[in-house]
Amino acid sequence: MPPPPRPDFLRHRFGAALWLDLTAGFVEMIGLVGLHGLLPVQVAVNAPLAIAAWSQTGQDFVARTLAIPVFILVTALASRALSRAGHGIRLASGHLLFFQCLLLMGAMAVGVLLGPFPRSDAPAAVAAGLLLVSAMALQGVGAAWLWRERLSLVSTFDLARLSIRMGRGVCRGRDVSPQLMRLGAFIVGAGVAALVFPIAGFWSLGLAAAGSLVTLFHFVPFDFARAFADVGRR
Repeated sequence: MPPPPRPDFLRHRFGAALWLDLTAGFVEMIGLVGLHGLLPVQVAVNAPLAIAAWSQTGQDFVARTLAIPVFILVTALASRALSRAGHGIRLASGHLLFFQCLLLMGAMAVGVLLGPFPRSDAPAAVAAGLLLVSAMALQGVGAAWLWRERLSLVSTFDLARLSIRMGRGVCRGRDVSPQLMRLGAFIVGAGVAALVFPIAGFWSLGLAAAGSLVTLFHFVPFDFARAFADVGRR
């Protein structure tokens, strides 16, 4: 008699969220210091920055302009693929985190081989930036499936919603602490990247890729045997 299938589960659910936010803060700072102000995580902020660049002759705007449609496209395609896959939530999200790791390593390779970039609109810089944007889009979709949340990364919308609830007096300490801890993880990740990037350059993206692998194997955890079996059934 075959053994029963292993259940989909998350190990250390909140720890996984903190680790993903740490990775997100790290990648955000790499975009800021290594790609001249591109924001791979808070992608919507690139819109006013691109508009401001359009209004000033000689300012770079291509990478910021492309970041938003690329983020939307990758998020939509990944969400559609997950909804049609029929996998368990844990296994399907694990696939996304695995591909996120590959995209981060791809951005690292572009930066190491072709960087440093004199301007953000250099073709190689645009390629590296869009790889980072795509990687964070996959992380967002994967985390959203894991936690069934609309907003899976720390964002200004999360902080605004939390502040409104605090102002109304309907937010208790146990509601505030997790969000503040996740914000702290994002800030710590950004601070580490700010310290490491001047020394290691784009090699530092290897730490972000390692963060994805830690989440993938320790917190999710991902099962390669089930993944290969699923591929074989296709």
